[in-house]
Amino acid sequence: NLQSSSSIVDVDADADTHKQQQEQQRMIDEAIDNLRNQFVVVGITEELDMTAQMIGQVFPWLATELPHDNDTNNNNKKTNGRGKDTAKSNDTPHQKKKAAKIQCPLGHANKSPQNNRCGPSNTHWDLPSHPDEETRQLILQHNQLDLMLYEAAKKRFQLQKEALGM
Repeated sequence: NLQSSSSIVDVDADADTHKQQQEQQRMIDEAIDNLRNQFVVVGITEELDMTAQMIGQVFPWLATELPHDNDTNNNNKKTNGRGKDTAKSNDTPHQKKKAAKIQCPLGHANKSPQNNRCGPSNTHWDLPSHPDEETRQLILQHNQLDLMLYEAAKKRFQLQKEALGM
């Protein structure tokens, strides 16, 4: 009969929803486990400078600022890598310290494209700086797993900062 078959469909739909929720929880648990066990450093873009410092401390060859001490002759001079002394005798201690470092700033290769191809015929469309509330809610709804992972990443980041004394 039609009445009983529709209730079976509802039970099946509930079972499917429950299975989907279990699968999503398994996925997020696995992703968080990967953060903890598969990555040496976890960074976040809101603290890009701190992330770079952490990476440089854990992997010195990737540091954005390196001590530059070529003191091979034990003469306590700082050189520019070509044997030229960069610290002058009348420099302040701060200037000498600054001259003794190499700067390697991070680039921003992920900037927005000049043409977002959102307009007619793939032309550029100036988008608002922030989405309207309805769009924002849809974004949040469809990115719940990402948001859960992001929260775990922020916690991991804070733990790393503390462990590295930063």
